[in-house]
Amino acid sequence: MAYPTAYVKRVLVREATSWRRRKASTEVVTDNLTTCDTRAPHPDRADAVAEADAMWQLLATLPPKQRAVLVLRYYQDRSDEQVAETVGCSPSTVRSNAARAFATLREAAGDQPKEVARDRR
Repeated sequence: MAYPTAYVKRVLVREATSWRRRKASTEVVTDNLTTCDTRAPHPDRADAVAEADAMWQLLATLPPKQRAVLVLRYYQDRSDEQVAETVGCSPSTVRSNAARAFATLREAAGDQPKEVARDRR
């Protein structure tokens, strides 16, 4: 081989042009765009992601024990007894922390507090 540099350049040029030819030759022209992609379109999840992010931001405003109670109870689907064991309190304290947390979240979300009619007879 008398000119190795010229040989290498020629190989590179041929490889580059053959790659382009292969890419162009595999394209299929169609009139109907729906036949090209038979997969179902992905639903837009932007609203769900925005709602979840807003909920986590609201949860971050709660005191640590109330936040832990809600996350364990609703995101990890644990019973009051399991949450009480994890947090280190009684099940009734778990319920009262959850009630206080919900009241704080309702207030932060702008909901009006509802008065409970108590019938004392």
